[in-house]
Amino acid sequence: MHNLIYLLKRYQTFLLFLVLEIFCLVIFLRNNHYQQASYLNSAQAVAASWLVRKQGVTDYLHLKQRNLELLNENATLKSRLKIALPPNPLHDTSFIKNTTRDSVQETYQYKYMAANVVNNTVDQKHNYITLNRGQLQGVKKNMAVINERGIVGKITHVSDNYAVAATLLSEQFNVSAQTADGTLGKIAWDGLNIERLNLSGIPQSVKLKRGDSIFSSGYSIFPEHVLIGTVLVATKPNGYLVQPAAHFSNLHHVYIVNANVNVERKSLEDTVAAQME
Repeated sequence: MHNLIYLLKRYQTFLLFLVLEIFCLVIFLRNNHYQQASYLNSAQAVAASWLVRKQGVTDYLHLKQRNLELLNENATLKSRLKIALPPNPLHDTSFIKNTTRDSVQETYQYKYMAANVVNNTVDQKHNYITLNRGQLQGVKKNMAVINERGIVGKITHVSDNYAVAATLLSEQFNVSAQTADGTLGKIAWDGLNIERLNLSGIPQSVKLKRGDSIFSSGYSIFPEHVLIGTVLVATKPNGYLVQPAAHFSNLHHVYIVNANVNVERKSLEDTVAAQME
C-alpha cells in the first residue's frame, strides 16, 4: 500500500498531464467533424489491415486442412459418378469394380497406394520418377502409377523402401488407349516434346477433334477410363497429337495402383506369359 502511494505521488504530474491530453483530444474530436472522420477512417484502416493480415495467417495455418476437405469432397463426388480415381494424395484407398466383357463378368480390385515423388526427370529419352515406397510397403514391378490428373507411368525397379517408375515420357513405353466412344488406339511418346504424346491406330472413319479426351482402355496395367490426355491436332489419317493430362515437370504426389483381376483370368494369363518367355 505504501509503495502504491509512493508511486502515485512520484508520477502524479505525469498522470495529470496524460489525463489532460486525453481530455483535450476527446474535446477536439467531438467539435471537429473533419478530424473525427479522419481519425475514424485511419483507425478503421489500421484495424482492417490487421484483420487482413490475421486472416492471411489463419488461412495459411488451415491450408492443409482445407485442402483435405476439398479433396475428400472431390472424392465423394467422383465416387457418386463412379469415376475410379483416388480421393487425395495423402491417404491410401481401394475399391472393387465389376465389369462384363462378352457376357463374362470380371471382378477387379484396385488398391491405391499414395507415394511422394522424391526425384523426377523430364530431359532424357527414358524418363523416370523415384517414389518413397518399396517392396516392404507392397510395391511390385509393373504396377501402374497415376495421379489426380491422369496416367503417369509404371513401376520398373523396386528396393526395400523405394521404387522407380518409367513415365509416359519414355521411348518404347506405350499404353492401350480409347476414345470417349470406345474406339481403341495406342499412346506413345516420340522423345521430343514433354507436352506431346502420339495417338495411333485410330480408324480413319473416326474423326477426333481438338479437346477430345483420351482414356486408358483397361486392356493394360492401368484401370479403365483414367484420363491420358486431350487431342491437339491430327498428324496423319489415323494419328493425333495428344497433350498429356499429367504435368510431368511438376509431379509431387502419385498413386501406385495394384490391380487384382479375377483368379481364373490372372492364372491363365500368367501361364501364357510363362510359356512365351
